[in-house]
Amino acid sequence: MGVLLVIGAIWGMPHAGPSSPVAASARAAIATAAATASAAPQLALATPAAAPLPVAGSVAFQQVPVPPAQRPGHHVTPKVVAPAPAPAAPSGGWGNDISWPQCDRSYPGAHDVGTVGVTDGRPFTVNPCLASQFGWAKASKYAGGAQGYINLEIGGLQVGPKACVGDDHPCRAYNYGYMSAYDAMIHAMEQGVRPDFWWLDVEVGNWWSDTNLDWNANVVQGAIDAVTARGNAVGIYSSVDQWWQIIGDAYRPNVATWLAVVGDAGMAPSLCSQQHSLTKGPVLVVQYDDHGFDSDYICAAGVKAFAAAGARNHR
Repeated sequence: MGVLLVIGAIWGMPHAGPSSPVAASARAAIATAAATASAAPQLALATPAAAPLPVAGSVAFQQVPVPPAQRPGHHVTPKVVAPAPAPAAPSGGWGNDISWPQCDRSYPGAHDVGTVGVTDGRPFTVNPCLASQFGWAKASKYAGGAQGYINLEIGGLQVGPKACVGDDHPCRAYNYGYMSAYDAMIHAMEQGVRPDFWWLDVEVGNWWSDTNLDWNANVVQGAIDAVTARGNAVGIYSSVDQWWQIIGDAYRPNVATWLAVVGDAGMAPSLCSQQHSLTKGPVLVVQYDDHGFDSDYICAAGVKAFAAAGARNHR
């Protein structure tokens, strides 16, 4: 899913964003939770950090700078270039996924399905060129082909759909996942972005607990519930190794699977079968490396599922 920012786990992080009655309510809930949240438990990076980070939730943590080189320009007019020809797909299709790393680059050309990162690499952030990129996604040839994804990581909020008491970290992790997805959907709605299908990005590039995998699973379940509560279709984006490292084998949410990079376009269609699912749900998309853009093979099941999701979304 491109380059993800690795900064740290936010335990009750307040968030300021665009103002609307719905958004203001969500921001107030998050700010209230931040003021009352207890300290985060000790978490470890799934991949080693290069240098020590400030304590999560501290003033110093909030001021951790993001190197300018890692941030795309916000006012760039993208050029569209044609991708390399893909093999014929008699029962499936082809697509691409882009996000903030492509803000100052050309977008892919013709595509059956286009998927855009709504967040800016981490929860409670916004892709700075979301509206522009979603305009590209809406040019998808397939019904239901304009899609979005949300980056997840572990954190904790006492305020949310569940009333958490004290250091009930599984409860707080659920609230954090729920509010992460809710915040992303609000931002998307405020920009006129209404994906036909939502994906939840679960990767080791962001912060997760390496000792309490059930907390990680609660984050994911909270995000799933936030998306489905609003009548939206949802699935999980991850790879086999990352899913097992972050979630383990005890949690299988029975939603759609989008397999992360697996090799090349020739291999991708062979991974559409149910046996390759991370979640017990159908495999709808298989991502592969196209040496330029993240490219995706759309499984036959995905073509049908996306058309149904698009029909619901546009009623």
